[in-house]
Amino acid sequence: MRRLWLSLLFPAVIVAGGCQVSKGDEIGSQRNVALGKTCRFSPAASYHLTHSADDARKLTDGRRATGNFWSDRTATVGWKNSGIIRIEIDLEKDAIIDSVSFNSARGQHAGVSYPERADLFVSRDGETYSYLGDLLIGQDHGDGAYQLRTFRSKQLNSSGRKVLLVVRPGGNFTFIDEIEVRGSYGQATRPRAAGPAMAKAAIEAFLTERYSLARDLQALTLLARESQLAGGKGNNETAPVPLRLDRLDREPSRSELGQLRDSMFAMRRAVIARQSSETLTVWHPGPWTVFSPVTLPAPDETIPAEGLTMELPVDGTFSDSIGIANATGRQQSVAVSIELLDSTGRRAPLPAVREVLPVICSDYRTVGDPIRKLRDGSLEIGPGESRQIWFTVRGDDSEPGEYRGKIRLAAPAFSREIPLTIRVWPVRIPRPAHLAVNAWSYLNWRPIRAIPEQAAADLADHRINVIVVHPDHLPWPGSSYEEFDKVLRLHPFAREYLFYLAFNDPGRRSLGTPEPFMSPRWQQKFRQWIQSWVAHLKQKGVSPASFAFYPVDEPQNEEDAAVLFQTARLVKEIDPALRVYTTYGDFGRFSDATFSRLMHVVDQYQIGIDALGQPKVRQLQSAGKDVWSYSGGGKSSDPFDCYRLQAWRAFRHGANGIGFWAYADTGSTGTAWDDFDGTRPDFSVIYEGTGGIISSKRWEAWREGVEDYELLTLAKVRLRDDRERKDFWRMVDDVLANPQDYQRFRMARRRLLEMASRR
Repeated sequence: MRRLWLSLLFPAVIVAGGCQVSKGDEIGSQRNVALGKTCRFSPAASYHLTHSADDARKLTDGRRATGNFWSDRTATVGWKNSGIIRIEIDLEKDAIIDSVSFNSARGQHAGVSYPERADLFVSRDGETYSYLGDLLIGQDHGDGAYQLRTFRSKQLNSSGRKVLLVVRPGGNFTFIDEIEVRGSYGQATRPRAAGPAMAKAAIEAFLTERYSLARDLQALTLLARESQLAGGKGNNETAPVPLRLDRLDREPSRSELGQLRDSMFAMRRAVIARQSSETLTVWHPGPWTVFSPVTLPAPDETIPAEGLTMELPVDGTFSDSIGIANATGRQQSVAVSIELLDSTGRRAPLPAVREVLPVICSDYRTVGDPIRKLRDGSLEIGPGESRQIWFTVRGDDSEPGEYRGKIRLAAPAFSREIPLTIRVWPVRIPRPAHLAVNAWSYLNWRPIRAIPEQAAADLADHRINVIVVHPDHLPWPGSSYEEFDKVLRLHPFAREYLFYLAFNDPGRRSLGTPEPFMSPRWQQKFRQWIQSWVAHLKQKGVSPASFAFYPVDEPQNEEDAAVLFQTARLVKEIDPALRVYTTYGDFGRFSDATFSRLMHVVDQYQIGIDALGQPKVRQLQSAGKDVWSYSGGGKSSDPFDCYRLQAWRAFRHGANGIGFWAYADTGSTGTAWDDFDGTRPDFSVIYEGTGGIISSKRWEAWREGVEDYELLTLAKVRLRDDRERKDFWRMVDDVLANPQDYQRFRMARRRLLEMASRR
């Protein structure tokens, strides 16, 4: 359920007891009139190193943090993954308010950021609030090295009894120390505000629009900078930026922001026109290149005379793209089509054309990520805008050989034909695959819970073959198998299921009984449950080789590791043939003794991609354990480096499985199209669309990475001698050492196709 930011009653209220008398209460003094006053905030402070019973008193007690800001339990209040934080101070009577300030800290090394915003309101009666603006505007609150800073509002010249600060976190952690309200008690005047007065219940909607406007302003600022750089690419010119948007001392209105955007794209039209005499400029960027509405071609990105060449194996895929920029002053509708010219009588590959849409990431960059079907076969492109057109060829059951065709582009006063060559190599991507592939694709999560059949088909199409079953779909003791069996039916392509027990949570591991975890009665209930469940699986034709129990996800400490070890040992006692799986994000969290104990009872380890080259991974592999890799991501992640090349890294380190978080995670609220409508950015690689699922560059990169792993495996077994083996591994290392060099990668992939095609 969506949490209201500002309801009439705070959902989680902490109240400072009593009110201290201080010099700040003296009439006419320009002092801190908030000192010792009642402070309420929600949600409750959640960070363990700063939490104490005195949390609410800390913000107005006059005591400042000493030493490390986010471990000072006596002075600092901290939140983790909190969402919006609401802090209200009751000054007890009307006061003239000169300024408001608070202390915060950042530290990039620890993933700690200053708040993104701190919107300030004042009220006399606690019912009607006047908006005073964002306290942080015009002040540097970006990420960087450890720094403690006091943020102070500009001169407010306002008055009221209650001061409300609405803090929007800038990252996963937010830390605040002393809040001061500088002013005096005296003849209070009517509140003066930068914005409208409103009822408390209306503040949520008001701030939603302010957040949206601020996001768009930040994104436009970055686009303006990128536009300036792009304007000078290859011609020693720079495009003027309409305004230093990052220097604004106030937030513009929506209409003002639109005017600024129009002005920037008008200047871009002139830059595009200087680079080409045509109304539309067309070029050939790498498909996985970061592409935005202001991207322009580099000198080496012209479309070659021979056109585009797309190479793939039978039952494989290949993606490519072209960029197109509009130099006119009006929106252009560009018809795009592909025609194969010589495929008659052959089982030809299947080419398709789509468009890449721009979205704003959590870091405010605007990047192309969603890949949507063209509407009526045409691409709409605004004045001065650049867009990426996406081509995918599927090999399916194609006959090996070369196929010729054309890509046609047509718009008013513009026409272009680009030659197309599709080469299907005489090698087939194997089914079943060598590689285990998972994506934590919970069908009960937004945005796919209403379309599980479509989602399951999409997973199969992108070569997912390991399904993690969400705890809510497991047949817990006393419940039926209905939901669990539905999951099995929806994934007939799965070669393995991972049953996520979520025993990190004490409530889950209680099994619905008051008996202590691992007590004799608890163990008896657990044994009966597992035995009954395994028998049910056998009836369904699912053998122990096709599933594993997943007791704990990313054990964080020795306690989590102990729960994993005890559960895994008990599973092995029930039946040694049953297997246990875990994710392992960081080997450094545990002692060597704990690691050794786990090796005796855990069969499969999915290791964070950054830890894949560590010595302990080789220990696991030497002990015969399955080792997979995984990573997290989001739309700000590089599709090629973070998604496609994970398969290459796994292959290089001998891992036989890969995965990522997550297929369809858009949080508890909001949409995959907006990274700012929840408590954290979205991880989903798919987007909601009126016709169902919309793919992304990251999701397409993932599928082609899985196919790369299969090509690497097929090529490796066809190496003829030591010289070829050395060259092979040198080529793999070269690709991984140069993740930004797509042309180097394409040459390496062609060599893989050649080697894998040997007979």
